[in-house]
Amino acid sequence: MNFDLKLLYISDAFVSLSVFQSQVHTLCNFHSDFCEVSVISMCNHREIAASYPENIKYTPIKTYKFPKSFIPAMGKLNAVLALLKKQITDSFKQSDVIHCRGHIGAYFGISVLKMLGIHKPLIADIRGEICEEFRLKGGIKGKFFWQQSKRLERFVFKYSDFFFFVSDEMRKYYVQQYDISAERCTVFPTIVNDNLFKKDEQVRQAVRKELKIEDKYVYIYVGGVDVWQNVDKIIKKFAEVSTLKEKLHLLLILTNPAPIRKYIEQHNISMENITILSVPYDDVAKYLNAADAGIIIRDWDNIINKVASPTKINEYLACGLKIIDRLEGIGDFTFKTKRKYHYIPVCEVVEKQQDIYRKLASHRSGNDI
Repeated sequence: MNFDLKLLYISDAFVSLSVFQSQVHTLCNFHSDFCEVSVISMCNHREIAASYPENIKYTPIKTYKFPKSFIPAMGKLNAVLALLKKQITDSFKQSDVIHCRGHIGAYFGISVLKMLGIHKPLIADIRGEICEEFRLKGGIKGKFFWQQSKRLERFVFKYSDFFFFVSDEMRKYYVQQYDISAERCTVFPTIVNDNLFKKDEQVRQAVRKELKIEDKYVYIYVGGVDVWQNVDKIIKKFAEVSTLKEKLHLLLILTNPAPIRKYIEQHNISMENITILSVPYDDVAKYLNAADAGIIIRDWDNIINKVASPTKINEYLACGLKIIDRLEGIGDFTFKTKRKYHYIPVCEVVEKQQDIYRKLASHRSGNDI
């Protein structure tokens, strides 16, 4: 196909993280139906040899990402190393617009453009408050990393042409910090591949029968087992309420089930109404369909969580699940979340982003950033 727009997408993550397939790969494949897309994936040393998903429609390009790339000096090294690869320099020169995922991706894109001495419209797609994460860790190291990441962030907000944010809260937060005009930013929540994640009654009945939970009200949690995910608290609360309400079931789809199985064993928690599975990404949606409510427990007053748009919430919503975002909601059928969640079908996200790409490309002017 002959497209009239060339998009260069810079990804700060590769296939070792599920976020690459759920966010980067899905989005860029959809964009490839409307424009010519090249994707530069920033990889650590293990990922350089890793494979892309089989069904890619875009042109894949890999570049090495140094550890701690939130430090500007390391970010500069990423750019210098990338310029040694002709395919990368050509992709920058031939692109009409550059879409950079995250702080690190945006810093990389801006740095390469500056080193090449050219200007291209560049979008910084801000995914989270990385600086605050370091500040909250405290200590000398936490303070140093906060200072370095803040320098990188200021650079990104100074030189980017346009900004995508994942929530209204995030937009308000950064607009106040960096005085960004409304014309230079918009909100796109984390996307969901709705070819996979969609409500399907036949799948629901089949999986519920397979798991022998046809007569149960099913809560589901999908994701990791890091401390901040609060999986232990979810299990503890469920164990308490399920002794009073026998028709409840907890379905855990975990990336690493071992620590949770150990926790359950150590605390003598009954597994009678709990199912733990680890499944491929493409199979997650069918288990979501088997559930009635999706659980995500965070400290919502923390600015990191307050501005976030967790992927799992939108996957829950795409499959028609009720959202349980407070522990007291487990076992309470009248629970209603106080948070506003913003889910947009991926086709609408792509359509709106394509419109922004074309407007930015049509207004290109000047030779330097």
